[in-house]
Amino acid sequence: MLYFKDEFKKEFPNIPFNLIDEEMHDLIYMLNKIGLKTQFCCQGHQKTEPSVMFAEEVTDAQIKEFMCHLPNIVKIGSFYKWTRDLGAEMMELFDPKRKDTILKNWCWHLPGPSLTNKATIMDIQKIVKTISEIYGLERGVEYEKESTR
Repeated sequence: MLYFKDEFKKEFPNIPFNLIDEEMHDLIYMLNKIGLKTQFCCQGHQKTEPSVMFAEEVTDAQIKEFMCHLPNIVKIGSFYKWTRDLGAEMMELFDPKRKDTILKNWCWHLPGPSLTNKATIMDIQKIVKTISEIYGLERGVEYEKESTR
């Protein structure tokens, strides 16, 4: 697995990497590095169903461009746009300055290695490696983490 250690915090101080599933760190770093700002992510309860929600400012064109780079190299999973109406009271708590109560975010459910549709750490690493190669980014230091299980 790739680890960027303190570089994560230095480059993206507003991302709470200490609260993000460790297996997702590299992917979240890479996505933000290429301009796809993330808002939430999860590895899944069994750490087999990773997903990412992008910030509202990520455009349809950015997602389309990103998707076009990946399909022939790695399985990309599914992208969809999640639209919801928070209502005035909830939006007041979420963002008091905002008048519109509709939120729209692109979401990405990462691919699974088989028909079970469960992604693995290896799938995430392959996607991270592909992103770093396509966009010409530094990948950090590679090392094997000892299993604690």
